Amino acid sequence: MPERLWELLLDLERVAPCLPGGEVTERVDDRNYKAVVKVKLGPVQLSYRGEVAIVEADEEAWRTVMRAKASEARGQGTARATITTTLVPEDGRTSAQVVTELQLTGRVAQMGRGIVEDVSSRLMADFAACLSERVTATVAPAGGEEAAARPASAAPPVRGLGLLLSLLRARLARLARRGE
Repeated sequence: MPERLWELLLDLERVAPCLPGGEVTERVDDRNYKAVVKVKLGPVQLSYRGEVAIVEADEEAWRTVMRAKASEARGQGTARATITTTLVPEDGRTSAQVVTELQLTGRVAQMGRGIVEDVSSRLMADFAACLSERVTATVAPAGGEEAAARPASAAPPVRGLGLLLSLLRARLARLARRGE
């Protein structure tokens, strides 16, 4: 199973839509892509345009390193990330360990580290669930070969109200556990 996940992980055009609001807009070459990410948090709509590069792909270690850099389409904000993913086969399954170094400037950076971490955790959970569905679909596609070959559709932008409410519930639950 690591082979299937590895193949999918390096196919950014199929993987990018798993990130809510993410989309590859152009394949520059085998390792460089242009992409957009759209996020809506309440009245604030952010659209980032930038580049993603696969800077390392070590199949023996099942490890990739990707670098992304983007700027707000309307604004002064920037985002830079280094994403290291290591696939770990265990008991007939494969898990992915993802470490992200993220630097933000602009409006998003002013929201505070806690909110950014909570939003990032939620986005990664959604991303992981989508990736798991895609790997499962490649193992046993519902519509045969055509379903596996069908291009992925872009995920809608992150919607803020539902996300903020779920983050608020999670924070309140953590505070309640601390008080016990």
